[in-house]
Amino acid sequence: MNRYQPRIPTASALGVHQQDNQQICRKCGTRDKEFGILKIAIISDVHANPKALQTALDDARDQGCERIICLGDIVGYGYDPNTCIDICRNENMECVLGNHDAGIIGKLGLGWFSSRAQGGVMRHRKEVDEPRKEWLRSLEYQKQENFGAWRCYFSHGTYSCPEEFGYIEDQRDAVLELETMQRCGCDILLS
Repeated sequence: MNRYQPRIPTASALGVHQQDNQQICRKCGTRDKEFGILKIAIISDVHANPKALQTALDDARDQGCERIICLGDIVGYGYDPNTCIDICRNENMECVLGNHDAGIIGKLGLGWFSSRAQGGVMRHRKEVDEPRKEWLRSLEYQKQENFGAWRCYFSHGTYSCPEEFGYIEDQRDAVLELETMQRCGCDILLS
């Protein structure tokens, strides 16, 4: 028996309800023909493991996902950063910069990382060639997109300071992030 059962939000949980065989967004009233149901796969923390990345991509396609967004850390720790970068580039995957990605291109100093992570960052700085590093440099810390009336935000770190790659470690941090999101009009944070 598979112990891992992903929790897939229902249309109702996402603010969509049925009326006269049409899906209607509860927030803005948009009907399904305008609203459109779009399946998006969100992946993160690949950490230079191309086999895991390819498995996730295959599963996303099997699930009917039309887009794939990577929340960063394409590199770091693992055994093949170049292949993972190539897969993301060749698949035209939408990616944001993760802390390990930032580390190998010099946007984040080694002191930020644990001693174990420093080894991977230093190794990948040598292994990854300049064209691939240039592609990583092209990634932004954050991505924002509207889905109907829903404003979504994607990053590897927090909403308020994505370039610091901060963690939400307790209730106080969560409240501060939620307050910042509300002030900026962000409805959904994927980090």
